[in-house]
Amino acid sequence: MPAIIEQHFGATHEATIELSPSGDGAEGQPRIISRHVQRRGLVDTLREIFLPQGYPESVSDDYLEYQVWDTLQAFASNITGALATRAVLGGMGVGDAEATPLAATITWLLKDGTGMVGQIVFAWRSSSGLDARCKQWRLFADVLNDAAICLELAAPALGTAVFKVAVIAAGLAKSLVGVAGGATRAAIAQHQALRSNMADLSVKDGSQERVVNLVGLLTTMALLPLVDAGSAASWLIFLLFTALHVLANYRAVRAVRLSSLNTPRLSLVFDGFLAAPGAAAELGVTAVNSREPLVLGTESPRCQSALTGWRLLLGAPPLLLAARAAPGQLDRLTALYAGRPYLLLLDPSSREALVCLRRGAGPAEQLGAALAAAVAVRLRQAAEDGGEVRLVGPVASALAGEGDAWRDDWQAASERVTKQLLPQLLERLRVEGWVVKDSLLEPGEYRGVW
Repeated sequence: MPAIIEQHFGATHEATIELSPSGDGAEGQPRIISRHVQRRGLVDTLREIFLPQGYPESVSDDYLEYQVWDTLQAFASNITGALATRAVLGGMGVGDAEATPLAATITWLLKDGTGMVGQIVFAWRSSSGLDARCKQWRLFADVLNDAAICLELAAPALGTAVFKVAVIAAGLAKSLVGVAGGATRAAIAQHQALRSNMADLSVKDGSQERVVNLVGLLTTMALLPLVDAGSAASWLIFLLFTALHVLANYRAVRAVRLSSLNTPRLSLVFDGFLAAPGAAAELGVTAVNSREPLVLGTESPRCQSALTGWRLLLGAPPLLLAARAAPGQLDRLTALYAGRPYLLLLDPSSREALVCLRRGAGPAEQLGAALAAAVAVRLRQAAEDGGEVRLVGPVASALAGEGDAWRDDWQAASERVTKQLLPQLLERLRVEGWVVKDSLLEPGEYRGVW
């Protein structure tokens, strides 16, 4: 049977070529069975201009949904931003014969200077969490941007002295938005770029944004002359487009399905993995991302710590363990975890699980340490808290052959259970599509050697 070669351009099948057997046909020339190559139409041209090369194979499967909602939120932000710009310029005296350029310039410079300082401080305090919680910070940044625009709209009605303070405060808020929004956009782009094509994806995203800005510019040019600054109609437009902006941003970040594990997603995975068989939730990337909390500060203690009501301190300093440990307890822990990449101490007074990582502990070892903490908390609660917690699921199965003997040393038992469950967890994560090497559990930088 003759061999067949098919020609594809991206996802489009363009031609089929049949290779003639040696000696057959006109001097063995290949025969073209079908040809579907057409001149590039408008749709193909727009695809090349605004979508990454190789789309859809070159990007993650959540790319299109995210971009649709992201485009909609950018348009809404353009409208409200134009209303705020007019309000600020009016408050600074544009069109007022008595206003001086110097006063407006000083206010503008103070706004920019305060914003620069704010960016530095914000990056210093929060940059390490922007990768791990990029969806939460992205939503926070856009809501903060709406709050800043609202403040700018209201500023002219607050009086001259308060106006300057309001404009500077709004500029500070927008500077924080710039840092958080830019960093989280880069993190999402890195997730969506499947062919090491992050630069191409970012450039095309910029082209999409410029088109949206142009459409927004034309819309505001037609809209602003019809609406007086500070009028009820102006505020109504602001509220409508702000509601659209928040909704579109929420849907955009909800559409992102990250395959790396941060603490909230890990907690949801643990909830499903360690639950009783009948109560186990799905552990797939899509299912877990759909349940991940998106608003900063609203995660339950269970979701924050990946434990049952305890707080996980991953990468705790050895000095902290030494200060919290009972007499002789640290000696027992170093013996128990002699060959492990972590030391685990449960502090019931603060309900904290302190995990000191060994130098060189990588993402898989950090995941194992978090699992050890989750198992140890469950065993401690079952052994020492009046049996109020009943062991279920894999933990109960791992201890089924020991009866109640494990209660005499629940921490040693927790380590036996962890050694048994960790390979199962890693295999389950691999099957479900999680990428363990990209773990984002935000461990501290302290490490120990023992």
